[in-house]
Amino acid sequence: MPVDPAPSPIRERLAAALRAQACDPHWVRLFRDPDAAVIAPPARAGVQWRADWVADPAALLAAAKRGGFGLALATDTALRAPVAELLIAALRARRPDILTAAFRDRVATALHEATVNACVHGNLGVAGGGAHDVDAFYAAVAAAADDATRAGKTITVAATLDDRALTVDVMDQGGGHTSCGDAVASDDAYTGRGLALIKVFADTLEFRDGGRHTRMTFTLPAEEAGR
Repeated sequence: MPVDPAPSPIRERLAAALRAQACDPHWVRLFRDPDAAVIAPPARAGVQWRADWVADPAALLAAAKRGGFGLALATDTALRAPVAELLIAALRARRPDILTAAFRDRVATALHEATVNACVHGNLGVAGGGAHDVDAFYAAVAAAADDATRAGKTITVAATLDDRALTVDVMDQGGGHTSCGDAVASDDAYTGRGLALIKVFADTLEFRDGGRHTRMTFTLPAEEAGR
């Protein structure tokens, strides 16, 4: 199951989660710093651990049972790690025949925005909405990331792929929101465009669990769908 030598309490917690959802232990790899190997086949779920902490794997394991794959990681890691690139690498490893460069770019851009939103506005609880003072905004993000409780909340990124579309779910443990992504930031604002960008690149955008769950779908190009 683990690829990193996690201590027994960490492995026991993960084993309990696997039993609770009746998941195959071979689907899961524990990691401290994510890389493309974490979710390379046959692995489906990369779960971060550190010291006496492990990411909450429940949402990721549920996706793995549906044939999906992805990462469960700490908020501060998700802010600095190339999450979108790691998921694209996992997609390429599974279905190199259907993912064109243009399609990958669409997915990567939307996923990056959704992940940043989940980290900053979700788990860290930093308000956005078109901030005009960039220094104050990034200072607020840095201060929130220094809070171990908020920085240690789990971000889950999961993907499922069928013959017609790619579905990507980004889940956080924050306070949620009621935005539908229709608001547009003013021209001189430094933030507030993330959801609008997602709506440009994803074919559908849906919010669940009070805004803590962002679901995006990307219809495969017509010449590729059904291959």
